[in-house]
Amino acid sequence: MDRLGKNMYDLVFMNEFAELKTRLFPSLNSFSTIGGIKLAGTIRSSHGVGRPEKRDLGSYALVYLLAGSGEYQDSAGLCQRVRGGDLIWLFPGLAHSYGPEANERWDEIYLVFDGPFADLWREQKILNPDRPIWRLEPMDFWYGRLKTVALASVSTGWEDEFHQLTQFQGLVADMLLASRDATENVADRQWLTPACGYLQTAGPSSPSLEEVARMVGLSYESFRKKFARQMGVAPAKYRQARVIERACGLLMQRSLSHKKIAEQLGFCDEFHFSKTFRQFKGFSPHVFRLKALGSTSK
Repeated sequence: MDRLGKNMYDLVFMNEFAELKTRLFPSLNSFSTIGGIKLAGTIRSSHGVGRPEKRDLGSYALVYLLAGSGEYQDSAGLCQRVRGGDLIWLFPGLAHSYGPEANERWDEIYLVFDGPFADLWREQKILNPDRPIWRLEPMDFWYGRLKTVALASVSTGWEDEFHQLTQFQGLVADMLLASRDATENVADRQWLTPACGYLQTAGPSSPSLEEVARMVGLSYESFRKKFARQMGVAPAKYRQARVIERACGLLMQRSLSHKKIAEQLGFCDEFHFSKTFRQFKGFSPHVFRLKALGSTSK
């Protein structure tokens, strides 16, 4: 991907068989430290990649198979069969190869992305190199969701790019729940979705973790262990991540001071808000606002 450089205009590479254009999304300076989607498209009649020598993109990517079957391999020793409806996650630093059998082809849609949000997902094992294949059905539904994100306009400035990034994060959360639902029993599906909904609320009146556990009919210890096993992150960390996502949206509003945002999100003071934000994003709310809005923050 380095050869593409930093001058990322609305560049289009056409495949005569492609239903969706391969498109390079610009990385605007205001979001250079946050990241986002770099490249997206579909490939019909693909041979796969990384054969015979495995490759490392140096970026994160997802590949959703629309038709055909084949195999995924990586340098960690994993070898797994894949077919239409499987989502393949690719990780920087992990060489990989994937593709159909010899003399065969498959169809795919892919997104290449980067940013500290992806590093955080990997650190918390929301994206886990040990589990790079997710099963997502029905294919028409998930293809539509991925296509919508891939075609999201970024031509009018940072507002569209920020919206695209938050839309992509929401899509990944939905895919994670759906893929785990496919391997968990009905009872687990019945408590996990509402639990995530309760944990996404932010503010002084938000239910505590113990209250969320009671609301979904579990003891706190059982809730904490089951949630961490299925989501790859503890409920407290999951809630904090959602709160910080909400904080990013509020920081885009110039009229809100950091103190007001801290109060609205349930932090005891501005210092703890800034400390938590820095832990998740790698920089302070002030720096985020400065880069996003191009002006000094309150």
